[in-house]
Amino acid sequence: MNTKVVKKRKRFRLKTQVLAGLCCVLMVAAGTCAYMLFFGEKSLIDEAYANADTKTKLAGEEIVSDVYKNEDCVYALHYPKFQNELLDQKINAFVEKSKKMKDEQGAVYMDYDSEKVFDQYVAVSMKTRVYDQVENKKPVQEVTNIQDAFVYDLKANRVLEPKDCIRNRGLIPFKNKENLFVSDMDKSGITLGYTENGIIKEEKMNFEEKKNLFKLQNKNIPSILEYEPIVSKTHTVDDRPMIAFTFDDGPNGETTKRIADAFLPYDGRATFFELGSRMQWFPDVTRYLVEQGHQVASHSYDHPYFTDLSVESYMNQVTQTEDIFYSLTGHDITVFRPPGGFSNPEIEANVGVPFIMWDIDSLDWQSRNKDAVINEILPYIHDGAIVLCHDLYDSTAQAIEAILPILAEQGYQFVTVDELMARNGDSNEG
Repeated sequence: MNTKVVKKRKRFRLKTQVLAGLCCVLMVAAGTCAYMLFFGEKSLIDEAYANADTKTKLAGEEIVSDVYKNEDCVYALHYPKFQNELLDQKINAFVEKSKKMKDEQGAVYMDYDSEKVFDQYVAVSMKTRVYDQVENKKPVQEVTNIQDAFVYDLKANRVLEPKDCIRNRGLIPFKNKENLFVSDMDKSGITLGYTENGIIKEEKMNFEEKKNLFKLQNKNIPSILEYEPIVSKTHTVDDRPMIAFTFDDGPNGETTKRIADAFLPYDGRATFFELGSRMQWFPDVTRYLVEQGHQVASHSYDHPYFTDLSVESYMNQVTQTEDIFYSLTGHDITVFRPPGGFSNPEIEANVGVPFIMWDIDSLDWQSRNKDAVINEILPYIHDGAIVLCHDLYDSTAQAIEAILPILAEQGYQFVTVDELMARNGDSNEG
């Protein structure tokens, strides 16, 4: 064999061996880098903190684990990623807040729980703890913590507030609680959280036990709603003087709608204090009032004087009427007028919503006369007046149709009781 060929082959084998060796070295180096990249940081802290507990993550999300060291403080942050922009923004805001927490030679540890409910809601609870030192890779001596818990509605794409979930009647017991929020949900109910003496406390409301009080639109959650919730026409309030016309004892099939329509040419609205029994007789009229943007309030179920009743009896008058109205409209009643105006502080406290009386009494029930009604109202009109009428009489409808253009010409606007309360800085929210 040619000597030159043999030498070339030997040189080729040598080069191949060198290249193979270099490849091995590079592979080892790459493996070392990979190990350091994926496992080295986690070695900074005990495995129990370096890895998320997957047993508590039930919403099907991606779990992000971020373990690193910064200025001698070890961070082990575990948080969810849902591929939902607004939901992930809320979570990331908590993560960024956690990253700013630290203790010299200590540790910051964040973990969370999650659950998906009825394929529509995601309950998330996050907590970040700060420890002042690490011993044998285990954080010790917790010095502070921050936490956040919420329920996200994937269909509505928003964080649920208590008023989104529970009707006004159900929230009245919580009206004096600080920082009320929805802290959790599962298939059996919703948990509300609140702050008391600086401590977060929770109270669960069971779906079946409180089924009349829930307003979430999901087939798995009980509701007394019989129709689709009504979307009311909007009403603009400005800085003109205000009058709140109110009408008791309806609705009536003939006159209520006529009175309501009299306000519309002036972009005005009124408040109708209805009886629950008559809502049942005239459900379409009740729904029409809400559709047009008028306020419907409660005047009891069948007009007994509350001062003559037991607590159980008059509260049944209140809740029965509220349930009827909600079942028809998907809206809550926010104010109340006691029959005959008879009340006392105990009754008002038990009913739990603002009681609305009046400044001007039309006495329309007594006169049943258009001109007499006009004469009882016009001379006494002033900014902020609440006028008492009844929507049962044709004479009242005639009087209202005559009065409104006169007052509009004088610069008045016609508002609901809620709108008048808002102007005066009052609130009807529980």
